[in-house]
Amino acid sequence: RYTSANGSISLRLNSDNDKVSIEVEDTGIGISPQSLPHIFERFYRVNQTGTKAKGSFGLGLNIVQQIVQAHGGQITVTSKVGHGSTFRVVLPLRDRTIENEN
Repeated sequence: RYTSANGSISLRLNSDNDKVSIEVEDTGIGISPQSLPHIFERFYRVNQTGTKAKGSFGLGLNIVQQIVQAHGGQITVTSKVGHGSTFRVVLPLRDRTIENEN
């Protein structure tokens, strides 16, 4: 919705011993500094006159944040208007050892 047909969207996955990070970066329209503190709020919608983002309810990023937090992680965003945004999700890795419950 927010990246033009000639733009790009990149996905990066990194991990270390105890966490994994997922970054989604686009070359889209970006998010204004005034809107950044609010984009994870339920029903918050940035006024994007002239974009294809019609019919949005402002729930998507809030739902993503709730899922990430339920798994002990966090989501952050950096953005520059006219240059795009980067969303970063960091999740803890769990011990893959299966414990005997007997």
